[in-house]
Amino acid sequence: MIRLKQYFLISLTLVLTGAKAATLDSLRSKDYKAYARANQVIDFQFPRDYGPHEDFQTEWWYFTGNLKDKEGNEFGYQLTIFRNNIAANFPKRGLKTNQIYMGHFAISDIRKNKFYSYEIFQRGAAGLAGANSKEIWINNWTIDTENMRLKASHENISIDLDLNSVKELTLQGNKGLSQKSPEIGNASYYYSYTRLASKGEIVIKDRTYDVTGLSWMDREWSTSALSNKQQGWDWFSLQLSDSTDLMYYQIREDNTAGNYSSGSLVDQKSTKTPIEAEDIEIKILEYWISPETRIKYPSEWQITISKEKLKLNIKAKINNQEHLFSYYYWEGAVIIKGNHKDKLVSGEGYVELTGYQ
Repeated sequence: MIRLKQYFLISLTLVLTGAKAATLDSLRSKDYKAYARANQVIDFQFPRDYGPHEDFQTEWWYFTGNLKDKEGNEFGYQLTIFRNNIAANFPKRGLKTNQIYMGHFAISDIRKNKFYSYEIFQRGAAGLAGANSKEIWINNWTIDTENMRLKASHENISIDLDLNSVKELTLQGNKGLSQKSPEIGNASYYYSYTRLASKGEIVIKDRTYDVTGLSWMDREWSTSALSNKQQGWDWFSLQLSDSTDLMYYQIREDNTAGNYSSGSLVDQKSTKTPIEAEDIEIKILEYWISPETRIKYPSEWQITISKEKLKLNIKAKINNQEHLFSYYYWEGAVIIKGNHKDKLVSGEGYVELTGYQ
């Protein structure tokens, strides 16, 4: 899905112009024909498509996970690196570049009910930030796609994780082409690793935790994928105890689910079952109001997919997992209980909520 594109463009305006107010149009190209578009099914090539697609306007490398240590301490984490082409056909020389990178890094300390989140920006020049088929980096935050290793640190908070996929790569949408609205080209190229065995270290202040658990990876690149009618989205990545993984994004239009909401179920053998808007029912059971922004976010849901005999209760592990950047959004670890094919299941996952006010 088009994760945080509006926020990315607004934030870049603030960073590059110093403006105190910005509109979405201020960094949008007036002619999207200057950029590549996701308008047809392609043959993905690896390792090439682990790396950047600089002729598209926006892309990201996105990781989340739920981790534990032997003492029962629980953590959620997020590491995302975004790339944005802010001026098509701009000549790149030295420090001059049209490629701008942004990173988000967060840790949820569940037992202590603490949430730490950080943001950095950097130009994609002179080695400050960049991407290739083996590595993506911004300052000292790195995603090693060749060895599946993540490293990030800010002040006295850090992660160092090794990941290993226990399932095959999943091409989301139509063979990796994920349509987000009716217009041709309003789509992304989108693939996921839905279940990554994870181990490594989390450091919070003066304490190091040796952790294990599961992570999720999403990769998308696109140009202008959302329509003006679309207010935001609720995105779920859920990993169940029966080795089923569910991804679903609900794009909201006038506070209702739009027709281009979509997702997939991935079973133990990596077989994908598409989930369309008519297949799923999402009920909000509880809300949380941020004490900082006064934004009212959902915090507990019931998801039902009758054709798959799936009914889940999803609840935030801690309520305050709100990113307080130039654009506010909620992204956090969740716990799951429910039934799948007449058997009890449990699980963990991540939910992202954007466009709430």
